[in-house]
Amino acid sequence: MQSILNPLYLNSNIDPHSPVPLYYQIYLDLRQMIKGGIIPPGGMLPPEMDICRAYNVGRQTVRQAIARLVDEDMVERFAGRGTYVRERARYTQFLLDRSFSQQMLDLGRTPHSRVIRVETGRVESRDIPALQAYKEAPCVTIERLRLGDDEPICTKQASS
Repeated sequence: MQSILNPLYLNSNIDPHSPVPLYYQIYLDLRQMIKGGIIPPGGMLPPEMDICRAYNVGRQTVRQAIARLVDEDMVERFAGRGTYVRERARYTQFLLDRSFSQQMLDLGRTPHSRVIRVETGRVESRDIPALQAYKEAPCVTIERLRLGDDEPICTKQASS
């Protein structure tokens, strides 16, 4: 396995004088390596002490960074075996209490949308009692393709 600690892969923007905590800077760097495929799904992160030496920080700082990756389900720790990048779940249950964008961010993905269709028309109530008062009122319908890291996730249609 090629070490991610090769200087080519290290983020030279880790700044000990930044107001951003060191653990968070390291977390962002490791996260970017995972999202960028430098550390692929199923790949093992280097041992904590190697990461400590690479970033010139203490073990607790590295543990905080890795704990954040664990909290986001990006990596999984196995006692005595190491820390591995998790496979991305192909299917995810979406909840109605959070927006699509927030759920994508929670999964470590970057949300995007592409407009597929925009139509103007009239409200068609079709046996829906709640819409009877708006029957034949003007409305706009927008259909969007929702993406996570440029991967199609779903389509969404909204009318108002």
